[in-house]
Amino acid sequence: MSQEPVPKGESPRKVEVSTSIKSFESDETYYDNPFADPKVAEYYRNLYETSKYECRAAFDPEFDWSPEEEKKLVRKLDFRVALTACIMFVSLQVDRGNLGQAVSDNFLPDLGLTTNNFNAGNTIFLVCFLLAEIPSQLISKRLGPDIFVPAQIVAWSVVAMAQGALSGKWSFYITRGLIGALEGGFIADLVLWLTYFYKSKELPIRLSWFWTTLSIVQICTSLLAFAILRLRGVNGMAGWRWLFIIEGLFTLLIGLASFYLMVPSALQTKNKLRPNGWFTEREEKIVVNRVLRDDPSKGDMNNRQALSLRAIYKSLSDYDLWPIYAIGVIAYVPTGTVDKYLTLSLRNLGFSTLNTNLLTIPSSVIHIVFLLLITWVSERVNQKALLGLVVPLWTVPLVGVLAFWKDSMKNPWGTWAVATLLLGGPYIHAICVAWVSRNANSIRTRSVGSATYNMMVQVGGIISANVYRKDDAPVYRRGNRDLFGIAIALIPVLVFAKVYYVFRNKQRQTKWNSLTSEQKEEYLRTTKDEGNKRLDFRKCVGKIQGRQRVSAGGKEPETHLVVNISIVIPFTVNSLFVHYLGIAPIRNAIPEPQFHTCQIRSGAKCFLGPFDMATFYGSTSDKKERVWTSITSLESEPEDANPFADLKVADYYRELYETTQYECRHVFDPSYEWSQFEEHQVIKILDFRVALMACIMFAGLQIDRGNLDQAISDNFLDDLGLSIANYNMGNTIFLVCFILAELPSQLLSKKFGPDIFVPTQMVAWSIVAISQSAITGKWTFYLTRGAIGALEGGFVAELVLWLSYFYKSSELPIRLSWFWSTISLVQIATHVMAYFLLRLRGCFGIDGWRWLFAVEGSITLAIGLASYNIMVPSAVQTATAFSPHGWFTEKQEKIVVNRVLRDDPSKGDMNNRESLTLAAIVQSLLDYDLWPIYAIGLMAFIPTGAVGKYLALTLRNMGFSTFSTNLLAIPHQILHAVFLLWVTKLSETIDQKAFLGLVVPLWTVPLVGILAFWKDSMTNAWGTWLVTSLLLGGPYIHAICVAWVSRNANSIRSRTVGSAMYNMMVQIGGVLSANIYSQDDAPLFRQGNKKLFIIAIALIPVLVFTKVYYIARNNQKSQKWSSMSPEERDHYIRTTTDSGNKRLDFQFSH
Repeated sequence: MSQEPVPKGESPRKVEVSTSIKSFESDETYYDNPFADPKVAEYYRNLYETSKYECRAAFDPEFDWSPEEEKKLVRKLDFRVALTACIMFVSLQVDRGNLGQAVSDNFLPDLGLTTNNFNAGNTIFLVCFLLAEIPSQLISKRLGPDIFVPAQIVAWSVVAMAQGALSGKWSFYITRGLIGALEGGFIADLVLWLTYFYKSKELPIRLSWFWTTLSIVQICTSLLAFAILRLRGVNGMAGWRWLFIIEGLFTLLIGLASFYLMVPSALQTKNKLRPNGWFTEREEKIVVNRVLRDDPSKGDMNNRQALSLRAIYKSLSDYDLWPIYAIGVIAYVPTGTVDKYLTLSLRNLGFSTLNTNLLTIPSSVIHIVFLLLITWVSERVNQKALLGLVVPLWTVPLVGVLAFWKDSMKNPWGTWAVATLLLGGPYIHAICVAWVSRNANSIRTRSVGSATYNMMVQVGGIISANVYRKDDAPVYRRGNRDLFGIAIALIPVLVFAKVYYVFRNKQRQTKWNSLTSEQKEEYLRTTKDEGNKRLDFRKCVGKIQGRQRVSAGGKEPETHLVVNISIVIPFTVNSLFVHYLGIAPIRNAIPEPQFHTCQIRSGAKCFLGPFDMATFYGSTSDKKERVWTSITSLESEPEDANPFADLKVADYYRELYETTQYECRHVFDPSYEWSQFEEHQVIKILDFRVALMACIMFAGLQIDRGNLDQAISDNFLDDLGLSIANYNMGNTIFLVCFILAELPSQLLSKKFGPDIFVPTQMVAWSIVAISQSAITGKWTFYLTRGAIGALEGGFVAELVLWLSYFYKSSELPIRLSWFWSTISLVQIATHVMAYFLLRLRGCFGIDGWRWLFAVEGSITLAIGLASYNIMVPSAVQTATAFSPHGWFTEKQEKIVVNRVLRDDPSKGDMNNRESLTLAAIVQSLLDYDLWPIYAIGLMAFIPTGAVGKYLALTLRNMGFSTFSTNLLAIPHQILHAVFLLWVTKLSETIDQKAFLGLVVPLWTVPLVGILAFWKDSMTNAWGTWLVTSLLLGGPYIHAICVAWVSRNANSIRSRTVGSAMYNMMVQIGGVLSANIYSQDDAPLFRQGNKKLFIIAIALIPVLVFTKVYYIARNNQKSQKWSSMSPEERDHYIRTTTDSGNKRLDFQFSH
């Protein structure tokens, strides 16, 4: 097709091209090709020839392949490459880690070694490992990792077997030094080899498998050591000697096999034992070109090309990698120290040799789960530094227990539990290794950078090997305090790394944007900048996504892909060419940048090129036309999710909205358009007017619902002559009344509207809350608790329903997380307030807790009165006496209404003043598709609920003062808020709810286990406070579940009743939690904590069942829908009596 210039007088304009297709998959082969520009392709072709890149014969800028071919090939790579790397890593860990098992078999006494000798041996190993890193990389680059790595394994395995003949201190030192020197560089060599076959974004998860192997090997070798160490005495040899010989022999076999397993490159996979190689000719081209399109720098050196001294110096002085090196030094010191001494500590605590080895297994199992999860999440959310903060958030409190708990290193099971949680925690090593590789952007820097990062990790290892000293044994108080300080120090390092890379990217982008198109092209041709110092080095920040939806009118399901294309700079790329069907890019600058929107046909291709401007030439459905554009952003447009694009669907819902007298029906407009900027401005208004106001009103709920806990810290029970049983009864009455009021409250709210009913509720319960200051005994306590429960019932569900009027489904969870974060903020504020209010005890002869109820109830009353002005009936009814002009302009009203309806058309199927019928209520109650989420709500919060209700009382019983008790309740609230926001945001980012919910039992089970089985639980003051603070501050999925119910209801009716039902289940769980701890079990609550332990474990199968159930239901619907013809689907949509989530064209979220 000819390439024509832009005609004079014509301006760039928008084109839309759409079609019906059955599926859409983004093809990275197409849209991530930096060689689409011939000049870029020619530059790299010359570079690959100059460097004698071993795969240059397969380089083809125009080569195409399908996503299915690539997926099949990646599976082959996982078997041939990733699995091989894991097997070889086994050999490293076997010989590197068996010293810990040997120590459990009297290794030190047999050789007459002290703790300091043991430290010296570990230090010698690490120093030699560190010093060998770069020399190992130099040799590996000269000979190739396929030759050098197997030779390394064979060499160190021989020395490992020689450890069976150790005779004393000096032979111990020599063998540790030799093993360190021979193992040094192995990891960096293997990582570099993996980069030959995998793209940057594929590497982290493969590296997580790599380090998962470490944990699996530790489990296996612990079990193996259980058997081998029993050979003590056979042939007069100690068990640890047999251990070194047998495991060294096993490593030798892997080393010999590795000469066959490893290959030089994707084009050099043939040998005598494998004459046909790994790949077909086509597969070879796919392997090579997909990796080069991901990172063209991977061909800038030959795999047998040695590094020069100048190149090494240049890489070492690459300051842009130093922040990651700093993380490597610090991040693993706390776990490294505890890990090295785990077996020795357990032996000192009285565990047998065999039990010691078995007790190291649980931490490895937890470690595997966390490693795979955190690496996967890192790639999904594209965050490394900030996600790395989970490490200090996990380690600081646990190392704090070891440092400041008086029974640390004395209490066997308590110490083991804390050490196991610490060693099994989040591990970011795989993320950091891939991070170095990705940010290096050249083979030279990547090779030396990987080695340098590993050297920094070994420096940290040297530090960790010398934290515990003989004069500090066996409790290691000083050492654990040092670890506590190091764990805290990681936080500013991670924050600095994030800020630094953001600053560096902006700095370069500013320089790049200041260049003209001609200057940029000249820079690309002539620059001497290399690797990550190039101005055009970036990672692409956009994705092209398709969405499938059901269409009426006898059409096939349609996929409309709407693309806004932005200036992004991946490698040598500054703009994006969209190449669809017969459309070819024409390089031609245009006068003014224009916004480009297109709906791309099936088979769309997208190419990358190095110019600011691009012109598109091609055909629409029936004629040729030219389209010119500049490229400004790559994001989805509102049209992306417009179910009303089909006119029959639009007519169906228009009629429905008229029938229901939907209050916003007059602004419904299926063809209405708006920009993303306008939508963002509207969301900002909504966040201030709706979300923030909802949080303020929720504060009113939490103030009066939660201040009883503060009151009991001020002798509330003693002043009124109440027992624990009376306290439990009061909480139960509150919860029962709360539950019973849920549905009636929802009915009244639907009749009068939440904007009228919710403020009325708040005013009513605040009056009762104030009256609590006049409580005289048991019966007035019961009466006020019941009245507050009945008046607060339904409040949460009503507020959630009100929020759903303004927000899309994907936006709701994060707003609900703000909603429940308010709980933590209010509790922090009220605990501080209580610190002062409770000091008023005796003022005017009134108890401190009476002042508390009176003052905080008055605050709620003020919020309730203000809420009459804060809440509005709908987006088109925002004018009030205090805000006569309303919240929105006419255009903004249409945006609010239409964006919400396009997200969920069912949000207009009822008027906001329309009451629910009895039949509708029964139908919603019997909606079995929501029952799995109800079951989660019933069980998920019982452990934290029980512990939370008794926290103040427990702390008082352990000797803390009233004021210290209130202040000690603050830390877990901060942690709770952080986890709530993080886990909710993560849920929406990765679009997982049930599986992500598993983080709750994984967090609560070990902590509740400590409360249940630790002998000092509820007696050791600071230890108990720390465990309960971690438990109460853990992951909280309430916001996820509330939004989940709303999303899976798919109708106003089901959403209204479903939200109430879910909240009722949560309150029933609250009733159970209020009665777990009983008078006859006080004050240790052993039986109660064991019940909580079982309930926490029981949540796991419930979450798994929920996931499986929704997948099965979606598959069931899809099969029925797929079996229907287009005409039958059209007839179904027009005539079906199925409603809400029972419609065949609705899919459940899970």
